[in-house]
Amino acid sequence: MAMPASDTRAVSVTRTVSPIARALASPKVNGILFTLPAIILVVLVIVLPLLQSFYFSFTNWKGARADWIGIGNYTQMFADPELRKSLTNSMLIFVSIPIGMIGLELSDPSQDQHLLSRALERGPVREFSRVIPALADIYREVAR
Repeated sequence: MAMPASDTRAVSVTRTVSPIARALASPKVNGILFTLPAIILVVLVIVLPLLQSFYFSFTNWKGARADWIGIGNYTQMFADPELRKSLTNSMLIFVSIPIGMIGLELSDPSQDQHLLSRALERGPVREFSRVIPALADIYREVAR
């Protein structure tokens, strides 16, 4: 029997949502699914070759065959006096450049009232935006 046109009864529709659909609607799951391709790409392109290189560093690799020699490569490498000298020089540069940059900043009278010393007196957060532009000048002086 057909309903008359004047009869406007509300029809309630009950839809059941499966637990899987409810879980996929979660923002956390959506975030994980969104980043999953990038994570897979990073693992395939960066992590796996890094692990493979670490493994091959303990072998005598000849292209098709890798003979396990343990830490022999590392003992030979660190016994080399040229490597020790280059590591020492690198550490000296690593330590001396920041010290020199800070010294130049503190001693340069042309800067706006010694920005670095003022930043240390007033707090690094407040003066951070004023110190950063001065670092470009310091880098230029160090590079000369």
